[in-house]
Amino acid sequence: VYDSATTWQVQAGIGYWRILTEYVTNDPNLGPACWDQEIKIRRIKDPRSVYLDRDINEVDGSDARYGFIFEDVPKDLFKVQHPKFADVVGSSTLNNTGDGWVTRDNIRVCEYYRKTQKEDKLVSFTDPESQTQVIAYISELSAEGKQVANALRKAKDPSYRERKVVTDNIEWFKFAGDRIIESGPWLGKYIPIIRLVGTETIIDGILDRKGHTRALINAQQIYNYNTPL
Repeated sequence: VYDSATTWQVQAGIGYWRILTEYVTNDPNLGPACWDQEIKIRRIKDPRSVYLDRDINEVDGSDARYGFIFEDVPKDLFKVQHPKFADVVGSSTLNNTGDGWVTRDNIRVCEYYRKTQKEDKLVSFTDPESQTQVIAYISELSAEGKQVANALRKAKDPSYRERKVVTDNIEWFKFAGDRIIESGPWLGKYIPIIRLVGTETIIDGILDRKGHTRALINAQQIYNYNTPL
């Protein structure tokens, strides 16, 4: 996975890999293990299939607010995986042409991640009844918990602390054509697409990204031109 992303980084200026979760097994004979998931990394074989937030500042893209991953899936496999959408036909989700989304042998599938944020309040206090410490977002406390927290705040209890925070929520969608065929939450605070970049330079407000091999192109062309046939 790392080697593949690094190869693209050096040759083309950018490479990616992704993080996902998979169920350990589908065998019911293994009991509760059917519900266990493993975190895995997977290569992205073509960096041109990824569209990551253009406004990111971090080198690894960890501050991205959205990301797309496209993949062409054989039609027979798509029908097995998504039988309800076996006859899916639609236009592109990113433009109005629809070119390439449904071909003779493949259906293009797009995974879309987006980050939403909301303001919340983090509170910490000692419950007067159980004498246990409570640390939670105010929005996640029960009605009774909110009453206790509010009472301690008004009483200026020394165990009570609070501060404003911004929480991150990641949503995941899968599209085929112009239809959402799956969706759900991603249990993390980052878009699970990691990038490796070569050299990035901003000239007159325009981003230029290059790999190690670009500087070798002209020299190679001169060599090819002067090499006898």
